[in-house]
Amino acid sequence: MKKFKYIIAAALISVFSGCTDEWLTLQPRTQILESAYYQNEDQLFEALVASYDVLQWKGYGGYTQFEMISDILSDDALCGGGSADDQPPLQVLEHFSATPTLSPDGFWGKYYSGINRSNIVIEKIDNVEEWSIYSKNRVLAEAHFLRVYYFYNLWRLYGNVPLVDHLLIPEEYNYPQSTPDEVYAFLVDMLDNNVIGKLPETIKSEYLGRITNGAAIALKAKIVLFQNDDSKMAEVATELKSVIGSGKYELLPSMDDIFDLSGEFCKESVFEINHTAASNWGDWGWLSGGEGNIQIVMSGIRGYTGPIYYAGWGFSPVQPELVNLYEAGDLRKDWTIIDPVALGATYDADGTYQNTGFFQKKYAPIGSNTNPANELTNFNNNMRIIRYSDVLLMTAEALLRSGGNQADAQSYYDLVRDRAFGNESNRKTVSLDNIYKERRLELALEGHRYWDLIRTGKAESVLGSLGYTSDKRYLPIPQVEIDKTNGVLVQNPSY
Repeated sequence: MKKFKYIIAAALISVFSGCTDEWLTLQPRTQILESAYYQNEDQLFEALVASYDVLQWKGYGGYTQFEMISDILSDDALCGGGSADDQPPLQVLEHFSATPTLSPDGFWGKYYSGINRSNIVIEKIDNVEEWSIYSKNRVLAEAHFLRVYYFYNLWRLYGNVPLVDHLLIPEEYNYPQSTPDEVYAFLVDMLDNNVIGKLPETIKSEYLGRITNGAAIALKAKIVLFQNDDSKMAEVATELKSVIGSGKYELLPSMDDIFDLSGEFCKESVFEINHTAASNWGDWGWLSGGEGNIQIVMSGIRGYTGPIYYAGWGFSPVQPELVNLYEAGDLRKDWTIIDPVALGATYDADGTYQNTGFFQKKYAPIGSNTNPANELTNFNNNMRIIRYSDVLLMTAEALLRSGGNQADAQSYYDLVRDRAFGNESNRKTVSLDNIYKERRLELALEGHRYWDLIRTGKAESVLGSLGYTSDKRYLPIPQVEIDKTNGVLVQNPSY
């Protein structure tokens, strides 16, 4: 941005000192025109990196931390913060009172930015005929995966979204919406034909964060399960079993180890978004430009003074119902929840809106995990989007729903329970209800609960007292986006 401002200033000086035909001819000295770019494999790989970069954006058009916001929508966490007026676009989510002009509308622009960047890679990749450094097929598959992932989140948030599968020309800018079923069919088709089987099983250390074939299979399973497409349950069960049988993944002995810095890209991590503290980013006007994870300070304990943790802003305090749901001996309670009083710490209880006394631990701020020059914006905690325990529970569910091998389903379910208690004495008979309960406890405060309630048809009974109704299934499409299209975009019903 600073360079851009300098260029503008230089141009203005030239204007006032006299215009010539030579000045009006576009001859950039320090930049490359787009028409001259995307001509070699390094440039295409840079475009792929730019597509990945959107995964890190948590401050685009407001705060858009998908996982934390998903928890606020669920019954596992409240909104919190400093007061009822702290971040109104987030506060309205808790009671499902978002409007077209008051919601976390940055999601729309963020994910379509990622889609556009992915489309650039997909459409420009054939400009390069010779590849010797990178694998063309792998780069293409990664771009398809990222586009699917961005659409997956838009699909869940808004339902009826424009299925922009190519670079738009000006005449197409007012692009029509597709139905949720059309989006679903597109996502599965793209994964089946352009991603799965075209990615490596493992990643070299210098490229950690790039997508693996296991991540692609797991993402397809999550999409099929969310759609409740029973016609594909046996198919995804078989594909998930291939991930389990690959030997590339395993449960760590302690969940604490997963969310520690030492657990980043561990054998339990299937899909993980990388963040770093290296950028020393401190620009509050463009948070998406940094590499740090601002969700960490947002969900930290407000006014905290005590061991281990760093003070935060007090968003997403944990509901006591979740805390009490853990059975005696379930180690996940201590791996998931912070009780600051039990730690001997103090915090600003009165200044924490909707204070419950409980806070999330998996993404709690630790001072050594950030850049001391700009601490708040540079936490380097990675986001674990899909873990191996999720794969095990999805496989068990898909097997039961497709009439598959019950013994296999039981063994996958047992693995998760055994790790949770540190022994085999707390096993239960596998069933869909028990799997759903296990998912809530195992994946608590990782952004899964709300979407599980939606797909299992339990959202209205569980969240009804908070204001949820079936016509609140989707967020309102941001009014600013509808206005840009002169009404081509149609608002979701009830808004």
